[in-house]
Amino acid sequence: MKLKFIYFLTLILVFNFSYSQEAVGNGFDDQIGSGSFMISTSSSRKNVKVEGSPYVNDQFLPITITSFENKVFKGRYNAFNGDFEVMDDATGKSFVLNRAMENYEVKFVGTNLTYIILKHIHESGEVTNDFFVKLTSSNDNYLLKKESVQFLGERLATSTYDKARPAQYKRSKDTYYLKSDDEIKEVSTNKKDIAKLFPTHSKTILDYIKSEKIKTNKEEDLIRLFNYINTL
Repeated sequence: MKLKFIYFLTLILVFNFSYSQEAVGNGFDDQIGSGSFMISTSSSRKNVKVEGSPYVNDQFLPITITSFENKVFKGRYNAFNGDFEVMDDATGKSFVLNRAMENYEVKFVGTNLTYIILKHIHESGEVTNDFFVKLTSSNDNYLLKKESVQFLGERLATSTYDKARPAQYKRSKDTYYLKSDDEIKEVSTNKKDIAKLFPTHSKTILDYIKSEKIKTNKEEDLIRLFNYINTL
């Protein structure tokens, strides 16, 4: 009898979840065109007990999405969990862009800031679809940036000489990647490591870095360098 009850309860929960997902998707069809493109989430609320923010920018700003570029939405990137949230102005709820889909872009209106979602094979062998900032526009070897935020739990003072620390979100150091064909690999900002990525042009690249006084630890110089590499 107990097993039958658990089985029945499970069916109800699955049905309710499926129905709610379908209902939310259909409710947003007039804006997105396909409910499967987005996942409903509850309205975002900031935890006042945690300092900092999981977002690169807390505000929902105007964006366009590939295949829906004739419509303007509002979005923000959650660098802690890697999700891109979109606000439905009509309901005040936020939605998460589907990370199961690949190769679509999210562009912030009036800026050069573009996010692209790509399949990423980690060194551990894990495969995920992640959002990257697209720093160069070449289709051959383009430079990407992965933004991230880490969560640091609350730390209590253990002595009068120790300082307590509240729970907080802290912006992590950005990581750079090179996309070449279907491969994405992490890029060191060391000039010699960058030159080794292109063995047939390594000397030319190092000469350019020297003559142009390129600082490869500066993003604007790194972009300039990769734009030059794409001309070789």
